[in-house]
Amino acid sequence: MKFSIIIPTYKNPEKIKTCLSGLDEQTQKADETIILYYSADRETKQVLSEERKKTGATLIPIPLKQMSRMPAVLNAGIRRSSGNIICFLDEDVVPERKWLSKLAEHFANPDIAACGGKDIITFKERKKEFQGTDEVGILKWKGYIVGNQHRGTKNRQVMFLKGCNMAIRRQHLRQLDENLIGRVRWEQDIFFPIAKSGTKVIYDPEIIVEHRKNSVMYPDPIFAYWYGHNTAYLFMKHLKRMDRILPLLFYWLIGDVSAPGFLRFPISILRGNENSLWYFAASQIGKIKAVLFYLMNGLK
Repeated sequence: MKFSIIIPTYKNPEKIKTCLSGLDEQTQKADETIILYYSADRETKQVLSEERKKTGATLIPIPLKQMSRMPAVLNAGIRRSSGNIICFLDEDVVPERKWLSKLAEHFANPDIAACGGKDIITFKERKKEFQGTDEVGILKWKGYIVGNQHRGTKNRQVMFLKGCNMAIRRQHLRQLDENLIGRVRWEQDIFFPIAKSGTKVIYDPEIIVEHRKNSVMYPDPIFAYWYGHNTAYLFMKHLKRMDRILPLLFYWLIGDVSAPGFLRFPISILRGNENSLWYFAASQIGKIKAVLFYLMNGLK
């Protein structure tokens, strides 16, 4: 097996340097590591140049003029990659020493299309504690998306993984849909087709990265807009006509923490979230625009 790692980074030279240090300490080395960075970011370019002197040709920096849409960014990396296993990491994660070797153990089974694991979230250098759960990576029939990859406790088959810590077998990895916006929920454009193929997606909580976040919540309502838009767009794209109705209604009326609907909005108000109105409005606008865009462009 040949492993390619793809990492997008945007104006975070110290974080990408730390991430690459974690990859240098792996018990199994990747065949290539592709870094997608903003072409005008001189500091990151310098860091990558210094790192390439240490690691050689296996580190492949790719400058990009636009980085506003994650699918377009990652597609550049997918096109450049040569591995038959494509791994994805975020710039702000540090993989544990046996991260890649544990992935390789799973991919020895040809029935496995994708594999990923847990991201242990740290905030200001302190580990955030979460209650463990067996319910990970599920899309429930009514449209409620259950992630929980940071809380999983068991090795199990799931429906989808988290983009900061996952790997896909190349034959199951198509170009990502560039109608998806922002930096969220792009992963599910990969996993809807895999679910239909009947192959396995495995979550293993022992495949660990430390996810070093600057904040525990996304600070800007634009993220709610991205979540609302991309989730509704993916329902329209990947679900059959009648199968879309319940998920879209659920997502419009109730939603989730990332993209609240009408019924979740008052709860957020009562909890004293000062940005509740903006999150609610942004997420609902995103949902409406996604459905209209899909219908008006005659997408199937």
